[in-house]
Amino acid sequence: KNGVLHEREIEVAEEAPHIFILKSGIRADEMYLIEGQNKLSRGEKIKFKVLDPQTVILNLDLYAN
Repeated sequence: KNGVLHEREIEVAEEAPHIFILKSGIRADEMYLIEGQNKLSRGEKIKFKVLDPQTVILNLDLYAN
């Protein structure tokens, strides 16, 4: 919230390469960090960039069986 990092447990419903479908632990209006979390501390103020979800999905290395 407001660029301050908070840690919480989430529950993953489904997982595929590069994609996680969450069952619980985050609300639709919240943002979450997907990289660099091991370098940060709880309560730390961070600068972030919001990426367009459609652009991110188009640039993933997805494959079909």
